[in-house]
Amino acid sequence: MKVPPFVPCKTPIRLLLRPVPVLIALATALFVGSCGQGNATIRVPGASTSVVQCKPVECFSAGVGVSVALKSDDTLWSWGLNSKGQLGDGTTTSSSVPVQEITGSSDWVAVSAGGDMAVNWGHTVALKTDGTVWNWGTNTHSELGLVGPTSSSSPVQESSGANDWVAVSAGGYHTMALKANGTIWSWGWNLYGQLGDGTTTTSAVPVQEATGATDWVAISCGYRYSAALKSDGSLWLWGLNNVGQLGDGTLTQRNVPTQEASLATNWVRVSTGAYAPNPHTVALKSDGSLWAWGYNALGQLGDGTTTNSSVPIREATNANDWVDLSGARDQTSALKSDGSAWDWGGNTNGEIGDGTTTNSFAPVEENTFSLNWIAIHGGSGYTMALKADGTLWAWGKNGTGELGDGTTTNRLNPVEEVTGATDWGP
Repeated sequence: MKVPPFVPCKTPIRLLLRPVPVLIALATALFVGSCGQGNATIRVPGASTSVVQCKPVECFSAGVGVSVALKSDDTLWSWGLNSKGQLGDGTTTSSSVPVQEITGSSDWVAVSAGGDMAVNWGHTVALKTDGTVWNWGTNTHSELGLVGPTSSSSPVQESSGANDWVAVSAGGYHTMALKANGTIWSWGWNLYGQLGDGTTTTSAVPVQEATGATDWVAISCGYRYSAALKSDGSLWLWGLNNVGQLGDGTLTQRNVPTQEASLATNWVRVSTGAYAPNPHTVALKSDGSLWAWGYNALGQLGDGTTTNSSVPIREATNANDWVDLSGARDQTSALKSDGSAWDWGGNTNGEIGDGTTTNSFAPVEENTFSLNWIAIHGGSGYTMALKADGTLWAWGKNGTGELGDGTTTNRLNPVEEVTGATDWGP
């Protein structure tokens, strides 16, 4: 099965609920297609319709030692590290096989895992069909949207209790969410301005980014920084900029959204590097080209060098058939329109999936050469990917069971999660 040129994304398609012609036109132009596995539905009060095209990548996420994924019945499952309740199963017992979150709910529609590799902490944020947002795991910097507890081993609703959220993203110690009206809100740690509200004050309640814009269509929450796309195809970033991860041509911290240096208006997807203090950012343009900026010591920008860049640079092959991407800790992962999966950058744990532990400064194909991958996501030292048959695979670091294969053995090639289920994804 070949991946459609642009697989539909929940966030932009969801914004069709807004009666704004430009958003309808943009979403149609950039994300029309079909993942072939059905639709998810979010109901927001006052909306004229509630159908959401489901993009598989939002149905699973690789974090710091923990993986989380949704099944087609909208249940949520996790595996790996659980020292701070990251699995959401009501315990702090780690698991190398999938376990269901404690409520047993069957109304989850999107999920994202974040964390910090230095201390192996992390949290998960997830969205329900009723438009509410729930969090669990580490809460040392109020990243769960709560005041008080340092962690939670079961889902807790963010403090505002709002029911008009349409997209979520978890970062190092902060969380981002998008509302149906096109506004962005964040909570958690803000020392580097990563909440984008013009301050460096940490918040346990959602705060709106400083511009108050209502034309945001996609979000990505990184390690101490954030990124988002607007309906005009422009890309904006804010927060820490120590290695050029904001892409604005400087190393200056930004407390408010700042447009990337090229001022391009044909960006269709962005993914922020997470889990480590020297991240990189990757983004996809409407012509199928892939660009990256930020930290590059291990070749994660894919341009054939190990030189950092504070402006977008194109990956070395200059391909125009990329359809999905993910910026991780030390590596970048991406899919092509023929359904193949490619990785580059750091490979200490086998996270590139090419059967070696050798770093690569340019894209290399995973070792099975499969052509039925439909979504991919990079975590801290490992990679996860979903196949068209509904099976879920992973490769790389497995010290806490994050690959879900029933072991804690690193894998240099893709391995299927241990249950062999065929109903992962939408």
